[in-house]
Amino acid sequence: MRGALSIGKLHLHWSLALGALLFCAAHFSLLLLFAYAAMIGAHTIGHFVVLLACGLRPSSLVLHGLGGEFTLAVPRAGTSREELASPVESSALAWGGVLGQAALIVLALLYPVPPELKVAFVRLNGLALAMNLLPVAPLDGVEAWRIFARLRRRPRRAALPDPRRVQKDVQELLKKIRNQ
Repeated sequence: MRGALSIGKLHLHWSLALGALLFCAAHFSLLLLFAYAAMIGAHTIGHFVVLLACGLRPSSLVLHGLGGEFTLAVPRAGTSREELASPVESSALAWGGVLGQAALIVLALLYPVPPELKVAFVRLNGLALAMNLLPVAPLDGVEAWRIFARLRRRPRRAALPDPRRVQKDVQELLKKIRNQ
């Protein structure tokens, strides 16, 4: 991958270092660096949980300044990566990263953490979360906000047939089979 340090299937994009620098801009400390890594981890785990819930398989992981993204494994020849996830699943995957970051905010508000970590997990992580929801490529907001329109357009399931009608059809079919 261009612009990234690759270690097997893990790709560390150059923006990861820029994100760490900006996250720790107020003053550098190992605690803030840990908080940045936790934010990236929470974002990536959020994507991963939704990925597994959709029954998809990752082939590699790219970590960048605002989180991470998985590339999907192509199960068979002739299938493109876009065909692997439905449009609704693609939007859900985008929300997964943001929800992972939101979980980090909730945990920081519920449990006692050092003040420096609370600022990092709530304010700085919240800012990164909001930025990630901007509907600008390549941020998650591009796909995430489309979920509402996609859910409205989603075909409705056909109603189940009346059980009495099914029973009658089965009986007629059995009569035909027996008469042959």
